[in-house]
Amino acid sequence: MVDSRKSQEPIRRLLSNSLTKDVVLLFKRIWMLSSGSHKPTRESTIDSMSTADVTTYYLEMLTHHQRNIPTPSEQVTVTTIETPTVRYYRFLYDAVGREYNWILRNKLNDTALATVLEDPHNDLLVLSVNGSPAGFADLIQHEKNEIELLYFGLMPEFIGRGLGTWFLQQTVDKTWIRHPQRLWLHTCTLDHPAALKTYLNAGFRKYKEETKRGTRNELPT
Repeated sequence: MVDSRKSQEPIRRLLSNSLTKDVVLLFKRIWMLSSGSHKPTRESTIDSMSTADVTTYYLEMLTHHQRNIPTPSEQVTVTTIETPTVRYYRFLYDAVGREYNWILRNKLNDTALATVLEDPHNDLLVLSVNGSPAGFADLIQHEKNEIELLYFGLMPEFIGRGLGTWFLQQTVDKTWIRHPQRLWLHTCTLDHPAALKTYLNAGFRKYKEETKRGTRNELPT
C-alpha cells in the first residue's frame, strides 16, 4: 500500500519553496487526478442509469458584440493551441467539465480524439492565470462559416475571481476575426448556475429551448 504522506511530499516541498498559489493548486490537481484520490463529484456520483429532466438552451450571436471588459488584476493570457496532445486535452476537459456531466470526449479513444484535435476546423483557446492553466474554450467551424463554441469553462479553483466574463469576451473577439455568419452554443441546467446569464450578458440570444428526460449518458454534454 502506498503511504499517502510520502505521495504528498512533493506538494509540501513546492509549498515550502513559496511558489504561487495557482501553481500549487495545479500540481495538487495533477496529483489528485493521477492518484485517484479526488473527491466524488456530480458526474462520478450520478448513477449512469438514473434519469433526470434537463433543460437545454440554444444561443447564438449574429453580429460581433463588443464589450470593454477590464483585464483581471491577475496575470492572464489566452493562447491558441494549434495541435494539442490528447493527454493535455483530456487534462483540461476533465478538470473543467467533470462536475458538469461532460462525457462526450471521454467516449472517444485516443486515436479518435487525436483526429478531432488535429482537424484544422477546430480551435482550442487556453486561459492561463499566473502561468497555470485555468480554463479553455473549444470551437469548431461548420459549413456556411458558422462557428460553434462547443465547450467553455474554468477549473473550479478559478471560478468566482472575475475571470470567466473576461475570457468569454476574449473568445468572442478572437472568433469574430474570422467574420463568421453565426457564433452559437448550447448550455443546459447541468452546467454552472451562472452559465446562461454569462452568455446572455455577453450578447448571445436564446433561439431555442427544450427539456428532455434521460440517463446521464443520454443527457447533453
